[in-house]
Amino acid sequence: MSSSTNPLDRIRIEKLKGPDGWTAWKVLMEDYLWNAKVWGYVAGTTKKPTAKAEAKAGDKAEAQVDTKEIDEWEEKDRLALSLIRACVSPSILDLVLGCKTSADAWKALSANFEKKGLMELISVRRKLLQAQYSDGDDLEEWLREMSKLRTRLSTLGNPMPDKEFSITLITGLPGSWDSFVGGLNLRSDLDDADEL
Repeated sequence: MSSSTNPLDRIRIEKLKGPDGWTAWKVLMEDYLWNAKVWGYVAGTTKKPTAKAEAKAGDKAEAQVDTKEIDEWEEKDRLALSLIRACVSPSILDLVLGCKTSADAWKALSANFEKKGLMELISVRRKLLQAQYSDGDDLEEWLREMSKLRTRLSTLGNPMPDKEFSITLITGLPGSWDSFVGGLNLRSDLDDADEL
């Protein structure tokens, strides 16, 4: 039994189902498409070749080269488009069904799910600062959600420093955690959120 040496065969990306999974899906897809050597088509940096308008009369070799380059580009772009479509749920597929190129599909998804600007930044920061852990809740899940919000701030171009994130985490703990917080008072260094 032979196993594939293609690293793409081992990658499994959860299908995009909506805006909540966009940020993580986008990063994973960029990596996936980069490794598939088709990211340039999606990003629009690998331009489609154009047929030379002034081909010499009777120069079939030059015309065939142009056609071959165009065919190769279309094949790679179609691969990229297929990979994108394969990694979205049926409800999201409608957004990219009519797209002719991978770049068009990526733009359509970005336009629908990429939240940018001041309002998104305020919304994410507000969620992070107002998040409260309640005794009995899953602490690890709460910490994961807090980390996701912090990551989202970074993707919006406004990273939260470790010390500020540590203080935000501590602030979100209930009064029953005061003895833990008191123990932290002995440590003046909160610059590493992972140490909490």
